Amino acid sequence: MDLSLVYISQGNIPSRWAHTIQTMKMSEALAGIVGDFCLLTQASGSETKRPEIDFLGWYGVREPFRIVQLPGARPNRAGYFEKVWYPDFDEAAVKYCSRLRPDLVYTRSPNAGRLAVTAGIPTIVEAHGDTDDPQFKHLLGMISEQAFLGVVTITPELQQHYADAGIPGEKIRVFPDAVDVEAFADPGPRATWRREFGVDDAAFVATYCGHLYEDKGIEVLLECAGLLPEVTFLILGGWDRDAKRLRRRARRLGNVDVRGFVENALVPRYLGLSDVLLMPYTSTDRNAGRLSPLKLFEYMAAARPIIASDLPSLRYHLRDDDNALLVPPDEAQSLATAISDLQASPARAARLGAAARQSLQGLTWKERAQKILGEFLCRPAVLRPPAPGPRP
Repeated sequence: MDLSLVYISQGNIPSRWAHTIQTMKMSEALAGIVGDFCLLTQASGSETKRPEIDFLGWYGVREPFRIVQLPGARPNRAGYFEKVWYPDFDEAAVKYCSRLRPDLVYTRSPNAGRLAVTAGIPTIVEAHGDTDDPQFKHLLGMISEQAFLGVVTITPELQQHYADAGIPGEKIRVFPDAVDVEAFADPGPRATWRREFGVDDAAFVATYCGHLYEDKGIEVLLECAGLLPEVTFLILGGWDRDAKRLRRRARRLGNVDVRGFVENALVPRYLGLSDVLLMPYTSTDRNAGRLSPLKLFEYMAAARPIIASDLPSLRYHLRDDDNALLVPPDEAQSLATAISDLQASPARAARLGAAARQSLQGLTWKERAQKILGEFLCRPAVLRPPAPGPRP
């Protein structure tokens, strides 16, 4: 596709925020479709003391693409960013785009989107947040501008939520998150990765992968581990401080292994060595009605049986005893019973895992990117002739 496209990050790549994984996966997909692509993010550190970051390995990206790092704030000593959003970076990124004059800007930052639209650059904003987020006002502030092509979001509930808040319905489109299926094509022998990662080859392993906030069901996981001392609970992800806190809490349990953050490139191997994958979201999660978590699609791609909380947003992709087991949220005993049932029935577990993988039809990053561009490129603002001027 003969198109120049700039993806403006929120200035926090690399980081451990889940949305930056989505940004990198979408960037990889878009770069494979358009003729001229670059991702804008911040430089980490000073020009002379900039940490060497393996962007592709950190995020499990297999096809390289152009990444432009603009000077910005210095992150912590680890070389990655901890803030969700850097507004100063938005301004620098749009100034860069104003010189570059791409055909299209794509961003997860409503503020950057507003600035790009003001500069007359056709822009798509992807938004997953609530309407009480301070950034939402930037979306409302550009709805009448021709250069604002629209909003991409991930669930019908969010679509309706944004429409109720004032964004015209024709400006909002739903595209669920996706997965790099090929990264899960051949994780290798399970025993190999169990040895590599120090997991008992004879253990029945129930794995959770994601952030360690309470609304993700961490308390339920610990209670469930106490009910099933013969099962190894492998917990991946989270900020270092959260993982450290969870290790202290799990010290009384001998069957909980908290690994903390792992690079996305290693996720297929960890999921592949597992016997069952857990997603115990709580009913009190404020986003329970509009979830489209990245780990859901990674779980499905891993072809391992999934046990998830029975929430409406997850039922868009999961069906009880068809491609997953759905259990009442907040109930450790129900979660424990489901794990025990799959441990006692390997054939049922294999059937559920295979069905989950088969349910990923149309849910790859490349397909998602193609659908988004196909939807929005017919908008009049995209057809404007590019402004003259040198490209940096």
